[in-house]
This record gives sequence, structure tokens and C-alpha cells, in this order.
Amino acid sequence: MDLLGLLTQQYQGLTSYLDRFGGRLDAIDTKLETIDQYNSLFVKLFANLQEKVTTLSSNVQQLEDKFDLEFPPPAHDDDDMEQAGIDASDGDAF
Repeated sequence: MDLLGLLTQQYQGLTSYLDRFGGRLDAIDTKLETIDQYNSLFVKLFANLQEKVTTLSSNVQQLEDKFDLEFPPPAHDDDDMEQAGIDASDGDAF
């Protein structure tokens, strides 16, 4: 085999190897694109969830405020209850 034949054979082997390597890179690129799509979806869903949680927290706070205005807690003191002869820990006192 002459030098030109040897170089041609080496070139073909290198070309074949590079083609396989390129195919693997394409497969990796496809997987990375899929991961990127999932990441984008996750970011959108998480932002939506975060917005809903913020809205619900605000609604709960508004309801608590309205409840406190409508039904204020009784203004009593444990000392006053003791002076009146009522045990504050006794749940049957009311």
C-alpha cells in the first residue's frame, strides 16, 4: 500500500469517527433542548403558582381583617377572671 492509500484510509476512518461523534452531539443537543423546554414550562408554572399563593394569602389576610372587625376578641384579662372566681383553664366556665 502506498502513502496515498494509507492517508486515504486514515482520512476515511477519521471521517467515520467524526460522523459518529457528530451524531452523539446531535443527540445531546436534542436532550438539552428537551430539558430547556421542561425548564421553561416549570418556570411558567412556578410563577403562576407563586401568583396564586400571593393572591390567596392576600385574600386570607382580608378575611382575617374582616373577621376581626365583625367579631372582635373579648377583652378580658386572666386576672379579672381569677378575681371573679372563674378558672381561666376551665373550658366549662362558658
